[in-house]
Amino acid sequence: VPNLVMSKRVHVAVAVVKDEQGRVLIARRAQNAHQGGKLEFPGGKVEAQESVQQALQRELFEELGIHAQAMQPLIKINHHYVDKSVCLDVWQVQQYTGSAYGKEGQPIFWLPVEQLKPIDFPAANGAVITALRLPSQLMISPDLSDTAAVVAEIGRRVECHQIDAVILRLPQLADKAYEAVARQLIQQYPQVRWQIHGKIDLALGLGVGLHLSSQALFATQAASLSALDSLSASIHNIAELRQAECLGVDFAVLGPVQSTPTHPGADTLGWACFDAIVECSHIPVYALGGMQLADLARAVAAGAQGVAGISLFAAP
Repeated sequence: VPNLVMSKRVHVAVAVVKDEQGRVLIARRAQNAHQGGKLEFPGGKVEAQESVQQALQRELFEELGIHAQAMQPLIKINHHYVDKSVCLDVWQVQQYTGSAYGKEGQPIFWLPVEQLKPIDFPAANGAVITALRLPSQLMISPDLSDTAAVVAEIGRRVECHQIDAVILRLPQLADKAYEAVARQLIQQYPQVRWQIHGKIDLALGLGVGLHLSSQALFATQAASLSALDSLSASIHNIAELRQAECLGVDFAVLGPVQSTPTHPGADTLGWACFDAIVECSHIPVYALGGMQLADLARAVAAGAQGVAGISLFAAP
């Protein structure tokens, strides 16, 4: 496990509370508060001898008059401002009682996730908004050499597992064949978040995301990535995580956590090392390598976005 010693910071419990329409509860910070005037998710400092869940239950009642009954972790973000450092421990509140109102006089709003703009929030919240927009399952395409076969197989997997995000990694295909496959899949499944693997010009031309290999992380300039719809990367350690964050990556795939059928002899991180790296991440992270759907809860409990895989999403 790498050395992950971090400076002391304020531990803040943050809640994502949604209504029946899926809108998120947002408040506006007081002008005299830190980052005054910005929008915020409800929550507050975790007090001594208090668990994150207890802090959220207390804060939600004090701020909004509601009683949280069920919650699960979404993401943990460590962020350094000029004047303070914070650890945002973000949880999704799945069940609560009562009707929320600004109990402390603060204005509150219910906003659709797609209307949340990072610029309206303190900087640390950008990754929270990204995490809310990402699914918990990320599919990596099977490595096939026949264009018709790969389109059909990916389509089966997307439909069978109701996949919302795919990294299109097809190393056996020539560039023209890869482009043809990408165009056909994007046209057939426009609702899917597509990440083109390593081909920045194609990603820009198609108006979809780009996925960088861990090697490409250190050979790519941030300025060339600014016009992309989204950016993701494969990482294996803290150094690659930090480089991904410097490039403005929206999310990362971290592994292999366990041995996989496609790479049976590869070195693995193990869950302890995975947990430690995720603990230090400022961006959403997916667990990759030997994943089963049963591992989703384990990954989420560690603060990960979810699980990713190839054989994980095989269609019957």
